[in-house]
Amino acid sequence: MPHTKVDLRRELGPLYAATSSPQMVFVPEMQFVAFDGLGDPSSPRFHAATSALFHVAYAARSLVRAGPTGLDYPVMPLECLWSGPAGEPLDAADRSAWSWTLMIMQPSQVTAQVFQAALETAAEQSRGEAVTMDVTQRTLSEGRAAQVLHRRPFSDEGPTVRALHDFIAAHDARSSGRHHEIYLTDPRLSPSEQWRTILRQPVIEHAGASEGTTT
Repeated sequence: MPHTKVDLRRELGPLYAATSSPQMVFVPEMQFVAFDGLGDPSSPRFHAATSALFHVAYAARSLVRAGPTGLDYPVMPLECLWSGPAGEPLDAADRSAWSWTLMIMQPSQVTAQVFQAALETAAEQSRGEAVTMDVTQRTLSEGRAAQVLHRRPFSDEGPTVRALHDFIAAHDARSSGRHHEIYLTDPRLSPSEQWRTILRQPVIEHAGASEGTTT
């Protein structure tokens, strides 16, 4: 059966191709495989969650490619939603209190049935690591959001984050929902000065736009 090749990043345009100048975008509802956690992102749990997500995402891709649609697509980049306790901003001095949700975006062809099969396949491939079974499937709808491309290490994000929030204030809006990062480069394969990360913040206009929701 011939395969239909699709570049999801290209199809989604600015949502996965931000610029170094902040901009407003509209983020429609999308589905993800996801993993919720708490604590320092340098912890073994965070790294195990990352590995589990990619196991599931690659298994889902293989199943879709071999299925009736024959869709062939590259696995999307890792993303993460961040917040402090009770949704508060992150406290750089207490990384143990950081709440995170790691995610990888999935096309609509990854149905609940495909996801369950991918989960079982990934569990086998990861040699029964229990952490794989903590991966879930969910949707995220952020709506209107501000985003900017950050270059260089994560530790240097401070000025970029401030510029993003200044941009939000200048557009008569306020932050709503969790800080969102999309990792366009793999830190394991590139030197830190080449890292590229999209920083995104859902917003509400003071006139009253609706908040993003998750299910």
